[in-house]
Amino acid sequence: MQLNDPVGRVLRGRAAVRDLYERVFAGSPDVQVTFGDAATHWLGDSVVPTGRETGTDQHPTSGEQPLRIRTTRIFANDGTWRQVHHHGSIDAPRLLAAHQDAVRAR
Repeated sequence: MQLNDPVGRVLRGRAAVRDLYERVFAGSPDVQVTFGDAATHWLGDSVVPTGRETGTDQHPTSGEQPLRIRTTRIFANDGTWRQVHHHGSIDAPRLLAAHQDAVRAR
């Protein structure tokens, strides 16, 4: 498992990625995203959904930040579907800088 996020982190291994997801979804920031503009690509026993995550990241100290992330995930099926890769990029320099600042301030 590998996760590349807009802040510049590259996390490898299920434990590291699970820890990040647990902190994002259980922590003080309120992250709301919708997945859209989607395409699905099948590769044998794997599927690659691509698209955009749009929404907001609300945090008590940094306020509300808009999120517009191009995202690609890879899921493999070895009897159970598992996410094996996630990459997210923010194209707009201003939004990227604001998101990086908000995440680093936490």
